[in-house]
Amino acid sequence: MLRNSCCVYYDLVDVLIAAAMKSGVAKTLGEIASLLYWGMLAACTVGPGTVVTCARAGAEQGLNLAWVLIFATILAYILTVSGHEITA
Repeated sequence: MLRNSCCVYYDLVDVLIAAAMKSGVAKTLGEIASLLYWGMLAACTVGPGTVVTCARAGAEQGLNLAWVLIFATILAYILTVSGHEITA
């Protein structure tokens, strides 16, 4: 079974975080590795098509669609927590 690039990236970041925690510069490297990890998670979740679509909708509608952002954020949180509970 082939693993997608995000999973391989997560493994690499986990190794970097573990190595950073063992060294003297653990705090700085750990924060950089954590930033990379969460940045890649956001990139895998959102994607470039979503960014373009949201930017265009925001440019055309302004703040009229703010309720959609709030609803989508709450829904994404619920789905993420539910997924964690199911797989944990």
